[in-house]
Amino acid sequence: MNRFRLLEVFQDSAWLFIFAALVSALANLLAIKIAPRVGLLDRPDGHRKRHGRDVPLGGGVAVFLATLVGIALWLAASESSWIELAKRVNLLPLLGVGAWIVAVGLVDDRKGLRGRQKLAAQILGAAVLLGCGFYFDKITVFGLTLDLGILAVPVVLVWFVGAMNAVNLLDGADGFAGTLGLLMAGSLGIMAAVVGRAEVAIVSFIFAGAIAGFLVFNFPPAKIFLGDAGSMLIGLMIGALSVEASLKSAGTLLLSAPLALWTVPIFDSFAAVLRRKLTGKSIYCTDRGHIHHRLLERLGSNRLLLAVIGGIGLVCSAGAIGTVIFQNDWIAFLAGLSVVAILVVGDLFGRGELYLLLRAVRRLARPWVASGTDPVAHGEDTAVHFQGVVDWEPLWDEIRQDLQRLGIERVSFDIHIPALGESFHGRWPEWAVNGEGDSLFRVDLPLMLHGLQVGTLTCEGRRNGDQDGKLGSRLFEYVHDVERRIAESLVRVHEGRSIKGERVGSPVARANGKGISKSSSLAQKFPR
Repeated sequence: MNRFRLLEVFQDSAWLFIFAALVSALANLLAIKIAPRVGLLDRPDGHRKRHGRDVPLGGGVAVFLATLVGIALWLAASESSWIELAKRVNLLPLLGVGAWIVAVGLVDDRKGLRGRQKLAAQILGAAVLLGCGFYFDKITVFGLTLDLGILAVPVVLVWFVGAMNAVNLLDGADGFAGTLGLLMAGSLGIMAAVVGRAEVAIVSFIFAGAIAGFLVFNFPPAKIFLGDAGSMLIGLMIGALSVEASLKSAGTLLLSAPLALWTVPIFDSFAAVLRRKLTGKSIYCTDRGHIHHRLLERLGSNRLLLAVIGGIGLVCSAGAIGTVIFQNDWIAFLAGLSVVAILVVGDLFGRGELYLLLRAVRRLARPWVASGTDPVAHGEDTAVHFQGVVDWEPLWDEIRQDLQRLGIERVSFDIHIPALGESFHGRWPEWAVNGEGDSLFRVDLPLMLHGLQVGTLTCEGRRNGDQDGKLGSRLFEYVHDVERRIAESLVRVHEGRSIKGERVGSPVARANGKGISKSSSLAQKFPR
């Protein structure tokens, strides 16, 4: 694209950006008033959701409406046929699927959907986009082209579904997902303009303007949240526009630039899956271990968090834009790698997950590399402190030694207290207990405080006939002792802070034996 045409695209985009931002601001004002009346409120639960008051949901609807109005103005003011313009960007399927995702998100925000139900709706939307032309069957990176063949369909579906969920996972701090979305949409507009995709550039800038209008009210302390409707919409739009802005030719995707843009969402999602799978949890479970939670814990200020993530986003954006301008994939690769390295080496995010991954790889390689001097071969334990300020390792060492004396052959100890930002995982030894069928038992014991589960103690071993009942009783008593020691550890560091309406340090927190009710007694869990 020549310089005159490029300047014209940026000029048109600037006016449309401002218009979309103004419409979005007005729409968000209305959403703030209307959302509480229709039950669209995000209520704090004192556990994972720690904002101090009810906050309206509906920012996603406002962003989508502003995008529609901005695109309508562009089509109406353009000298070209609006039908032709719409075809060039596949606008009708993109906006249609956008409306579908917003509707699904609203239902989830209002009533709550199961993870699988939401995933099915996302796959349906992604399939419609794929069938309507948002498709690539070749990937080009570092000058090499990979033909996906029959794998193209699942890869494209994973791209769109992953994009929606990646941004959804990041929507946990005021302004965080919106700031990243604004930077990514704006960067896509510049990339598309440089490669001659003027229509894609204009749609990207309109969407960026809609996000900017929302951010006015989402800047901490937030007056409105995106909700699942908004976070999934941002993921969908940026995922689709990334494909359109990065196509070298029909069906061939230049991968480096969009990957650089998506560095933070991809890294956060990958770390979340690793953290949950390698500690024995469901990938659908919620926690406060995402990048925004960790950075907020370290930085102590939501506004400082946005400044840091804005800087990180600018590095990724510069890498993506530089790769497109200079046609050099190394620029994007080094930008993304530098961001990940800073986060991991600086122990800001991802170090614990990387440690778990390396241990898992080592465990898989153990049959081939284990030797008499290999510490893992002798049952070395794993201890990962994901977040928080309590030193859990002394308690973990005591638990491991105590249960070994009781004859337990494998132990896992997990602490998960989102309200206090505490997360720890310990496991000994690295591999499962050898044995077959009825000769083995596994017991998952909940660790309770204030009626809220704050962790899990998992014990594995071999059954021993009449001794099982005695072991079960001793484990039942031991769990109470562990709960007492957890409470004492929390009192030393978090005195006075709240867990589900109760204060750490209260008599309930100090009391022993408050944790396990009869309905969840060990008698029902221990195998007979």
